[in-house]
Amino acid sequence: MVPVRPALPGDLDAIAAIHTYYVLNTHHSTYQHIVSDGLPYLVAVDDDDDSSDRSLPATVLGYANAHDFRGGVESAYRHTVEISLFCHPDHRSKGVGSLLLEKLVSALRNPARHPVLHLPDARGKERKVKEVMAVMAVDDLGEGGGLKV
Repeated sequence: MVPVRPALPGDLDAIAAIHTYYVLNTHHSTYQHIVSDGLPYLVAVDDDDDSSDRSLPATVLGYANAHDFRGGVESAYRHTVEISLFCHPDHRSKGVGSLLLEKLVSALRNPARHPVLHLPDARGKERKVKEVMAVMAVDDLGEGGGLKV
């Protein structure tokens, strides 16, 4: 039988590797799934990058997206999304997260200004987000490591 135990700090690299696999390869958390559902997936990039040359990878300072909450477009929660927002550790406390949150909420409130969000949902209807759930921010440099107990 496989033993199960509480995770330890030494397990975090392996956990991150597993998470990365699923982010890149499963339909529940990939970029393609999110955007095909007509939801925003945004990145903040370094303004020193040459954005005219799209063949060069940008320096991504952070990212934010909205994704289905509990079953998505065919469930009772079809108008509800969760959001995720992460900043590169070298770019925290510089307004990147606030800017991403502002732009993400704007995209959800005003889909007409964001043509990519006019994709139909699984039922062939325009996606209308009415509620955002599970908003959480952790700044590990803040008081108590960013978490209050």
